[in-house]
Amino acid sequence: EGVVGRVAATGGTLLLPGPHGAPAPQPAPGEPRLPASIAIPLLSQDRVVGVLAVYRKDPARPFSDQDVDTVTFLAEQGGVAIENVQLHEEAQRLSLTDGLTGLWNRRYFEMQFRQVLATSLRFGRPFAVLLFDLDHFKSVNDTYGHRAGDAVLVELSQRIAAITREVDTLARYGGEEFICLLTETDLAGALTAGEKIREAVASRPMTVDGRPLSLTVSVGAACYPQHGRTLAALVEAADRALYDAKQGGRNRVRAPQEEPGSVAWGHRTGS
Repeated sequence: EGVVGRVAATGGTLLLPGPHGAPAPQPAPGEPRLPASIAIPLLSQDRVVGVLAVYRKDPARPFSDQDVDTVTFLAEQGGVAIENVQLHEEAQRLSLTDGLTGLWNRRYFEMQFRQVLATSLRFGRPFAVLLFDLDHFKSVNDTYGHRAGDAVLVELSQRIAAITREVDTLARYGGEEFICLLTETDLAGALTAGEKIREAVASRPMTVDGRPLSLTVSVGAACYPQHGRTLAALVEAADRALYDAKQGGRNRVRAPQEEPGSVAWGHRTGS
């Protein structure tokens, strides 16, 4: 609507009063009802992202062609500035996400860990780390090829992301290994979350080259502060638990066994 709306819709410059007494658009709600105006689109990658509008109260002083050139220059600079911000944000996003799965990467996970740790130190709240990977993933690559293996990792990521709370951080940690940061979660809650992940993968086959393929994951859980007070300590504890899950038959969830009161459960695959 109005001057700004017309320029946003058409992507063209609008000068009012127009030549030969061309009718002006009715002002939009909240738009200044003034006799003279210039409206120039702000462009980013050839897309209108905003409008720069200038108004004048004195009807005896309409805007000149030189005024239009000045405002056009300002709009061009504004468009470049907006595009630079968008490109910077996109570059930052790409630097924090995994290129294959679209999940957060290790760098972002470590940033979030510091924030969650600071909150836990201040308020005395627990949190947990889950480390998990696909069982026998090497055989998938060897049998079907790395392209199929990548497709499996993408589908795995989508399944887990669908059941992860918004307040938690799911990241690809490397290769077929993934990590999840569970805020305000004790060990029992971490094991429950790990079981949901295990079930999400084991409940139905994945699709590889149009064929169903039954896969499973093993999950290791560690909780702050009982299994560690740093990222390195918690990941190491979760990794030990993951190793125990692998040694115990895979397709199961484990916590570090040396910790008193740790809980473990899982479902054997029959192999």
